[in-house]
Amino acid sequence: MNKVLVTGGTGTLGRAIVNLLIRKGFHTSVLSSSNAPDLPYSVKIFKGNLTIKDSLKEAVSGSDIIIHCATNPLNPNAIDIEGTKNLLSHVNKFQPKHLVYISIVGIDKSSYPYYQAKREVENMIKDSNFSWSILRTTQFHDLVLNYFLLPFDKGGGTPIKVPKNLRFQSIDIMDVAKTLIEIATGTPLNSTLTIGGPEILSIEEMGRIYLKVLKRNDEIQSELIENELYEIFRSGINLYPSQVSGIISWEDYLRIKFEEKTTANNGYQ
Repeated sequence: MNKVLVTGGTGTLGRAIVNLLIRKGFHTSVLSSSNAPDLPYSVKIFKGNLTIKDSLKEAVSGSDIIIHCATNPLNPNAIDIEGTKNLLSHVNKFQPKHLVYISIVGIDKSSYPYYQAKREVENMIKDSNFSWSILRTTQFHDLVLNYFLLPFDKGGGTPIKVPKNLRFQSIDIMDVAKTLIEIATGTPLNSTLTIGGPEILSIEEMGRIYLKVLKRNDEIQSELIENELYEIFRSGINLYPSQVSGIISWEDYLRIKFEEKTTANNGYQ
């Protein structure tokens, strides 16, 4: 059975990947700078940090497959670019069978700094001399909820004023995790696969679905807010309608999320 290393294994996507790998019986390890990361007991922890080159040797040398999810939108030069350079320097020495990288739809069409960093990482991987696959996806449901709805929701009885004219083809993290594992455990693509979520919705439509799931009668209002990141989601470069993937819709995601929250809260009453 292949030994799989996950970078970024304590993040939201990384945890989903780790849990699925364990269920499928893979020898699963995570690179972590924490002494005691909150992960299943069966996961092997390699103490290391992508920014410290010498700390990666043991993790890379003991792995057949690497799923590279580690990223930091606030500091992409250190984590994404330099961190990947450090990782690749060991990959070139120890030659894992397959390196898989998670990327974002539209990064080749934007000057946004984080997107440019992700594009540079893609190019580094493509220029290496080992087997690789890159998966580009549209935005996660989680990201839309946590960054484009919840910050604008002031509570019941108040209209939610969202940034105007944003569109998303959001996809569920579990759907992405399943696809990444299928790619990682298959024959290396040595190319880029792109997938998008099951539907394209405006942020206004997503907001109305959010209110419906919460059984609230508040209004969704929109206003034009100038922001470099928002312009990406107005331009449409974040969409990929020719490749609709995933089975968990935006409404499905919200119902699962808020039903779980309600159940958890009831359990502590």
